[in-house]
Amino acid sequence: MVPLEIFPLPRPLDRFGTAFPSALADLYANAYAPRRGVVLDPLAHPWSAADAAERADRRGVARSREPLGEWARRAIALAPAGDEILAALDRVGESALVGTPHRVAMRELYGSTCATCRGPVIVEAFLWERDAPTPTKKAFRCGICAREGRALLIEAVTEDDEQSSQRLEQRGMAYWQFVERFGPDPNAQALGESTAALYTPRNLTALVATLRAVETAVSASPARDVLLLCVLEVLISGSRLNTLAGRGAPLRVEKGRARRSHASQSREVNVWLEFDRTVRELVAWLAQHPSPARARSATLALDTGDADLVLCQAPVEDALGGWSAVAAVALLGIRGTKPTVVLGPGRGLLSAWIKRAHLAVGEKVRESALDFREPLEIVRDVTLKREADRDDPNLKRHVRVYTIYGREAVFTDDDDVVLGDLAGMGPAPAASSSPPSPFPPPDPAHTP
Repeated sequence: MVPLEIFPLPRPLDRFGTAFPSALADLYANAYAPRRGVVLDPLAHPWSAADAAERADRRGVARSREPLGEWARRAIALAPAGDEILAALDRVGESALVGTPHRVAMRELYGSTCATCRGPVIVEAFLWERDAPTPTKKAFRCGICAREGRALLIEAVTEDDEQSSQRLEQRGMAYWQFVERFGPDPNAQALGESTAALYTPRNLTALVATLRAVETAVSASPARDVLLLCVLEVLISGSRLNTLAGRGAPLRVEKGRARRSHASQSREVNVWLEFDRTVRELVAWLAQHPSPARARSATLALDTGDADLVLCQAPVEDALGGWSAVAAVALLGIRGTKPTVVLGPGRGLLSAWIKRAHLAVGEKVRESALDFREPLEIVRDVTLKREADRDDPNLKRHVRVYTIYGREAVFTDDDDVVLGDLAGMGPAPAASSSPPSPFPPPDPAHTP
């Protein structure tokens, strides 16, 4: 029996899954992988099996079907010192895209008054009934009459609060700025519009303004990546999927459109306040738990067949759902990678890729490929590698050897035209069996 010790992850890292037990990684790595061997994690995210392999003195390589988890792991691996991240957060708060510092604009957006002392307060969350036109209650801390702001008060909203919630247009500028991130494709725009409809106008305005402030106030750097990762938390918790008992449910996407949950109530959290708290909590946690990930492993062109061990933790539930695709577009600007390679039966398609790649012995190239050799076609990243040349006895000539998926070998001539493969495909003169009977001439009149 191996004792498993799992430590909790902070926001937003817990959105991706739980930390992989280091004792379990040690057990499998010592049994199946040599020291400094390669351990492939095909379901990577921060503190997943790839990171546990690094702690076990193996080279953990992170891969994922979704780009968000792999990017998040790399962002944490390259995270700078906490002071640098907090300095970047301050620059975001002081940025003035609309003439007012962002932090001040957010205070005005969520500002209200305490019903007891009539003092100004910042609302932490508004409570909504499902189809109500305005919120019904508000949660806040009052520094005057509620234990110096330590106690959370919940009161009914005032008439001013109702008017404030209706001041912004349902499809205002923030709505179209959010949808614009999904690009001109009509299907992508439909997903963007249905996702934008999951937010109140106030929260969508705060989300888009905060995201733009991060992108403009902080130059491209590891610190900005950490801040963008923290925007993921408010992207989810700031939506109407945030019920009273949770922090936001997985997003359900049906027929290319985001679907709202059936919960009768939802929480409209203060987007800026939650973002600020998430950044500070993550910085404090990383100071005590530095990431064992190595960013260099994410750049290796690797397929399953190249690894000494494949290790991952199958998720019990998908905590993100469609949020993974939405965040890849809204935060990372990934609108879907179009395949640059087509794999199918026959030699011509593969010859075109091999000729274009023009690899030397030992070199690799990894591209997005549409593989329709199976009954259900699939788009995925595929590695093409040139192995050592050889003299093939069946083809009776010197050939170049290439592998795809790390295991399927094909042979080409010196001009990179495919001649055959290990499955038996080859030119007719090299076949040992008699050729099949030719097809009869076409007979359209008597063909059923």
